[in-house]
Amino acid sequence: TCPYYASCANLLALDDADLRDERVQRTVEDFCWHALWFGTAPSGSREALRRAATQWGAAHFDPDGETPLQYATVLLLAGDCAGALAHLQKRRLPQEALHLGLALDAYGLLEHARSSTTDVLSPPKRHTTRSPFGGNGQPPGSLDEGYDLARACLAYARHVAAADASIALEYVFWPRHRDALVKREVSYDDFDKSVLGDALTSPAAATVSILLDTRAYDVICGAPTPASGRGRGALDDHLPPQLADQLIKIAARDAQKRGRPADAARLHSLTGDDVSVLRVLVERLGQVVATTNDADRAFWLETCNDFAERRIAAVVNELRASDEEELGYAFESLLNLAQFFDAVRADACSDALRSLDATRFVPSTDDSVGPCLDAFYRRDPTVQRLLPEVLGATMDVITKAYQSGRRARQDARFASAAAPGKPRLHDAADAAAQDLRKRAALLVDFAGLLKARLPDDVHARLGALEAMML
Repeated sequence: TCPYYASCANLLALDDADLRDERVQRTVEDFCWHALWFGTAPSGSREALRRAATQWGAAHFDPDGETPLQYATVLLLAGDCAGALAHLQKRRLPQEALHLGLALDAYGLLEHARSSTTDVLSPPKRHTTRSPFGGNGQPPGSLDEGYDLARACLAYARHVAAADASIALEYVFWPRHRDALVKREVSYDDFDKSVLGDALTSPAAATVSILLDTRAYDVICGAPTPASGRGRGALDDHLPPQLADQLIKIAARDAQKRGRPADAARLHSLTGDDVSVLRVLVERLGQVVATTNDADRAFWLETCNDFAERRIAAVVNELRASDEEELGYAFESLLNLAQFFDAVRADACSDALRSLDATRFVPSTDDSVGPCLDAFYRRDPTVQRLLPEVLGATMDVITKAYQSGRRARQDARFASAAAPGKPRLHDAADAAAQDLRKRAALLVDFAGLLKARLPDDVHARLGALEAMML
């Protein structure tokens, strides 16, 4: 029997949709045409093609695995869009699957177009489509995993973010723009949360991740303005301003947790939150102020001095209103301590003592012991933690100044003895030495009265200082 004659007779009689001869139907187009021909019969439909495609399986249409689009084409013709996308993704063609899915989604061909109102509030669920043959009882070879368009958008957004952060946001927010296109209510419930969830499933968490990974702050958030705040950025094309600022604040807190204080300060400043910027600066300056003068310390000192010149006057009122004035005092103390430590390293003892007195950290007179003790307990913990370093540097300054003054006093005494009848040249040197002894005694008393644990070497040095001044 001629195979072509038998195939034509079967088609004309609409006899058996499953009767196929591989010698006649040799291409994917032949296969699809055969199934769709029977789908025009009174009892036929596109489900016949779906059933046939899943029964034959992907291996029949793509035996060598080199042309996965062949089987995806069959599934698309059969109306199984979710199955086609899932097949492409399974065959390691995620970008092709995503962009085909976006095209199908734009024309309303995915199942989300028929989602309920409840589904609309949850983008990942709303844009998850399943093969018509998913679940129990599916034909052999069918794809039961479905295709999650929203998740695919987030994954691809993170992939392209390094090349173009603004394009990445287009993928993150596509489900919401799709809702607007079909005139659905657009929900931002998942953005209005303090805990955003997983970056693979949460658009808000993905946005924060892209922001911190790319550090494209000017592109995403907008360039900083001279006063405080930001201009318009790519994020404002997708979110209302208050939600965009809220997301940037969350990113700032996340940056701080990741150990990136410079990014945290930058992001807080973009939202105009100067108090949070000051909090980051105080914490970081407290960590580097007593260290060696390296590039990191120089950067933070420059940043803090710039903030003090531009913004501190406006921040003071905010601190008073929020009862956080101690944060401002901590900032001022740390800047003075920075000058103190710099002077100590430069052996500029007089400048060091002046800067130390400006901090009111340790007493310099009998009347200041009590106030210094009270002030210490009220100080920000960042400043309190610097107590051992401050005591150690203060002892160094007093010791160096006293030893240097001892030589000056001896020279002055010799000069006075050589010029009898003239003013005593060593009186000023003696007064300076007496002041240093007084400072040393007050420092020892202050350290002894403090209810704070000090390292053993600090106690030993305090004892040595007291003995030297006797």
